[in-house]
This record gives sequence, structure tokens and C-alpha cells, in this order.
Amino acid sequence: MGSKDNQVERDDESSAVRLASELISGIIRKEMHNPSPSASGLAAKFVGMLHDVQLPETFCMQAVTAPMALREFELGYKYTHASALEAQAIESELFLNVGSQYPVFGPILELFSSGPQAAAEFNRLTYQLLPSGLAAAGNLVRLPALAAIHASWQASLTHILNTAPTGTDLISALIRTQSEVVECTSGSGGGGSASVPTVDIANDSSYGSIREQSIGDALRSPEASEALDSARTQSGVERVKTIMQSNSVLVTRAELLQESWLHNKNPILAFCSLDQPYLCPYFASVITEDKDTGKVPARLASYTFPESELAAIRTRKWSSLDLIGQALEVRRLQYGTSFSRPRADEIYVVESCLRIIREHGARLFFALNLSLSPPNGYSFTDGVDLQLEAVDFARSLPQKERDEWLKFLNTQFTECWLDEGAKHYHAKLRLGRPDSDEAQLSEFLPLHNSFHTNIKARMTRAEPVAEFRVAFPSMFSAETVALPGTAAASTSRGANGNNDANTNGSNGGKGTGGKGKGKGKGNPSNKRPVDAGPGSKSKLAMPLSAAELWLGGVVFKLDSIAQHYKLQRPDHVCWPVLLTKKKGDEALAICPDHANHGDLKAAVHKRPSGFDLDYIYKHFTRGATAEENKKANWTPPNKKSKKP
Repeated sequence: MGSKDNQVERDDESSAVRLASELISGIIRKEMHNPSPSASGLAAKFVGMLHDVQLPETFCMQAVTAPMALREFELGYKYTHASALEAQAIESELFLNVGSQYPVFGPILELFSSGPQAAAEFNRLTYQLLPSGLAAAGNLVRLPALAAIHASWQASLTHILNTAPTGTDLISALIRTQSEVVECTSGSGGGGSASVPTVDIANDSSYGSIREQSIGDALRSPEASEALDSARTQSGVERVKTIMQSNSVLVTRAELLQESWLHNKNPILAFCSLDQPYLCPYFASVITEDKDTGKVPARLASYTFPESELAAIRTRKWSSLDLIGQALEVRRLQYGTSFSRPRADEIYVVESCLRIIREHGARLFFALNLSLSPPNGYSFTDGVDLQLEAVDFARSLPQKERDEWLKFLNTQFTECWLDEGAKHYHAKLRLGRPDSDEAQLSEFLPLHNSFHTNIKARMTRAEPVAEFRVAFPSMFSAETVALPGTAAASTSRGANGNNDANTNGSNGGKGTGGKGKGKGKGNPSNKRPVDAGPGSKSKLAMPLSAAELWLGGVVFKLDSIAQHYKLQRPDHVCWPVLLTKKKGDEALAICPDHANHGDLKAAVHKRPSGFDLDYIYKHFTRGATAEENKKANWTPPNKKSKKP
């Protein structure tokens, strides 16, 4: 703005350049507390302020004029250094901008002339429609939660907007149609008083009365009446269990989602707000109870169901549930054994993991009032059984095909089974007609779903290929497929990481030799079945975990090495060959999967740029423990030998 090219514009008091220059200078002088700073001082301060502007995208403007942009710049700088109350005031001033990130709020925001007015009315809306914990949070938490439930008030919003309401009237009508805080007249003939102002728009709408009638019918159903009557004399986990297993979707919703507006529908439902502390203990009891006695064994009494898991259940992303982690925690308490956590890409494509998840998931989703044997759909275990069948088929394929299949199956299970199951469950839970038969909770997914369709279709397409491979074996690779959990599978796992060999208690991957030429003192089992050639000494390498590799008495920290050398695909290199100090054919002898990896020119055997073995041995190794050497069936020689 200070160049000679726009000197004429700066001299014109009405020009945009002149206006912007004065506004920016005024903002900077105010922050510097100096009415006449130097030009260099102004420039330096301006650059510093630009780095300090951190305004959440939710409140940023879209179509702006120069004065508006400068005002946003000033507010963004203040927002970074503001207290909680000051930040709230800034968010209120910019509240009309949230419609760009949440288009569902657009029709509502258009009815307000100022941000503070809209923010105040949205506060009123969130306190009525969201659980108390969310309602007390900040805008960045409340707005996405409010947007997530917009489907439940979309119909009433469209109807009310047709009457050209004011912003305040619209919010009041939404609260009335969705919350129904007003006590409805019943058979007793008593009238109720409204806790929100009566609005003609809402009174003229038939939507509110229909919804209220539907909720009333659902609460008067035999299932709901029986559960509510039993709950009157109960408390704690016992009451939560009665409500959650009531076979009334409305009552289950009131207990699980903890929505304050629904608690106001019935005096008995009001106690649900007191049950929030007992929801996690309820899930813990269902997951750990003994099948025969129905009681929680003493060893499992200390298990706690995490709040994070409950929060994930309340979303439509059940792939975020830590099913394997919680299942292994229960097993740790039950057997007194710690379990290694599998990698994320192994959880849903490894048979041992799936069988553990099958048992844990069956209990978890039963606690959500889903049937173990639904009459018109699939249970959670049905989906796991199909996944097990597909994984079993995938494990029989050569490596390249197997890797592709496992990636496909992992995506299908997380997105088309778990996440679609969450969407189906919440669609029923939030149905506008909870009294209808289709709202009843039973199946995890209906008979027609993308998970079963996609997997069965792909397996059907693969059958002719399998027949062709049997008929013409010489036309395909002669690669031998190792059975998951066997020693052969674990020795090849160092290069591709895809075999199911990480099973606790198995001897998979335990080498049987020492260093050098395979002779360990006093241990005849150290002799090799083959004395020379590629792969002849592959048992010198044994994966201890996904992050550590035992190699001839030395343990390498693979994750640290991969991070240090910035390896993009650390699971697609042959670590034993990369880390050995042997050269040529001697190095290739340690390769655990030479049939697939090829010679030393293959990509899996190429060391990355700057790969320094001396540095690695110094910083990223440790000596193997006696237990680890014993596990590898390897006895170190008396004298100090060379590293592998």
C-alpha cells in the first residue's frame, strides 16, 4: 500500500486503499499503545500480528468487503489472546458466519440481523435439544452435535419457515415441536403450563401434535409400561438394565442418549438423567458376566467400560470402537496375562482377533438391545462369521492377491459393517415414529446390506479363478502359502507383515539356531536343515513384535529405524537382509521369504540412502535377553562373536 504506483489512490480520501491503510494503521496503533509509531515499527508489528491470528474456520467470513476483512483480522488477533468470556463474545459477533460450515443452519441464521442475537437463540436451542454435558460445552463442540441431529427437526423446520417467522419465533417453535416441554393434557383433564412462550406458528402446525401423539403411544405400549413400572422401585445398574433391555426404542433412547428434551416427556423418564453415572458400569457388567450364573466373576469385577467407548456408541462411527482393546483387557483380567495389541490393519483380518472380537461384540451389542438371533436380519456375529470365511479364503492366496484381499476386507468390515450398523441403529433410535413396528431394535443390519453383497460377490467371482488354478497349476506361481500361526508363517512375516502369526502362546516364528554357521554350543537343535543357499539361515531372524526383530542375539528397534530413515513402507522391506552385516549370498541366506523377495537387487532388499549399519547397531539395538534367546532356541557361544 505504500508503493508509488498507488500514490494517487492513497491521496484520495474515498479510495479503498486509503481506507484499508487507515484501518490497519489504527488497529496496529491500538495494539502498540503508541499514537505515532514509525513506519518500520508499524510494518514489524503487522507481520507479528498476522502470525498471531488464529480464528476457528467455523467463524470465518466467506464473502467479505475490505472493512469486514480487517474487522475479522482484528477479532482473530484478539481471539488468540482472549479469555473465555472474551472469546465467547467474539464468537457471538461472528456467529452468522457458521452457516458456511454448517449449511443446515443457513435458513435459521438468515432470520437474524446480528450475530449476538443469533448466538443467544442458538444457546436456547442447544440447552433444550442436547444432553447437559454437551450443552455446557463451547460452540465448537455444540454446533457439530446440533447439526448431527438436524434430521429430527428438518420436517418441522421446513413447515415453520413457510409461515415467514422471525428468528426468535422459529427457535421457540423448534423447541416446542422437538422438546415438548409443555405438559400435555391427559385423561385426568388437568391442564399444563408452558415453560416456553406459546407461539402461534407452532400452534398452527400439525407436526408437533403428531410427534407428541407418537411419543405418547410409544410410552403407553406394553413394553414401555412394563419397563417403567419396574424401574420405579429400582436404582443404579439394575434400573439401567431394565430400561436398556425394555424392547421400547423410545425408552432405550432416553437412557442411552441422555437427551433432556425426552426426559421431560414422562415423569418416569425424568430419572434417566440420574442414570448417566451407571451407564458404563452397565456395559461392563454385560460384557463380563458369566453365561451360566449371570454374575460377574470376582477376577473381572475391576473391569471398567471407558467413557470413550460410550461416546463412540453414541455416534454413527462404530469403527472407532476399540473392540479388540477392550476384549484383550477383559482377557488380561481373566487369565492374568498381558496381550500384545495387534496393528490396526490386522484387527479385522486376523482370525484370532476376529474370534476374540466376535465374543466381545456379541455381548456389547446385546447390551444395546440388539438380538443375538434376529428374525429379519443379521446379528453382529453373523457379520464376523462372514468375515472369517472371507479371511480364511484370502489367506489361501499368494502374497500379492492376499494383500489386496485383506485390504479390501478390512475396509468392508469397518465401513460397510461397523459404520453401517451404527447408522442403522441410530436411524431406528431417532425415528420420528417410535411407536411403529419398524422402529423396534433387533438386527445389527437388515438382510440386504452392502457388506454381505460386496463380500459374497467378490468371493463368487473368485471361485472360477480357484478352479482354473487347480486345473492349470503350471500357469500360476508356485509360491507355497504358510498356514497362519505356524513357524513358516512367522518367518515370512518380517517382510510383509500380513500373516496371522501374532497369536499368544504359539511357537510361530521361533528360530532354532545360533550365529555364524548355525552351531550353538551344547545345543544340537541349532543345526540347519540346509547348509547354504537363499533362506537357508532364515531362522536366525525372529519377530518379537511388530516393532522389534531378534536377529542372532541382537534385538533391533524397527519402528525407530523406520522413523529415523523415513521409510514410507517399513512393512514392505526385508529387515533381516537390510540389518545383517553379511554380504552377498551370505546376506541372502537370512532372507525369510526368498521365493517372493528375489535376489539382492529386489526392492525389498535395497537399503535406503544413508543407511548406516554402525549407527543403527549403536543407537537402535539392544542385547537379547536370555528368555528371548531361549524363545529362539538359540544359545550364544562362550566367546564374543560378530554381529549377524
